[in-house]
Amino acid sequence: MSADLIKELRRYRNTEASYGFALIYPGTAMEIFAKEQGILDKNFSWNSPYRAEKYRITGGDPSVPYMEWPGMEVEKVKAFMVKNTTSRKDLLEKGWRKIKKIKDWDELKILIKAGLNYLKL
Repeated sequence: MSADLIKELRRYRNTEASYGFALIYPGTAMEIFAKEQGILDKNFSWNSPYRAEKYRITGGDPSVPYMEWPGMEVEKVKAFMVKNTTSRKDLLEKGWRKIKKIKDWDELKILIKAGLNYLKL
């Protein structure tokens, strides 16, 4: 499992291991697959403005959609990975830093949702 590998690699000094999310790019097999599976709306167009709100969770580019399977949405995957790869001390420090950076109610709601997803696991 990726979480176990990340924990193992983090034991080594001068080594950083992390995870990422699959992104859908134009003209790729993943774009075609995402449209066929209903993950990306069949009417989606790269020529129309698009803004993924989930970029706030991942820190990614808001103009590129994520490849999300039903039941494996970005929020749930991130909550699982954080819970299974981060020490409680590091998690509390990171959470406190995020709380101090909140700029509006939307960011607060996203942080609360992420916290609830973490607690559900």
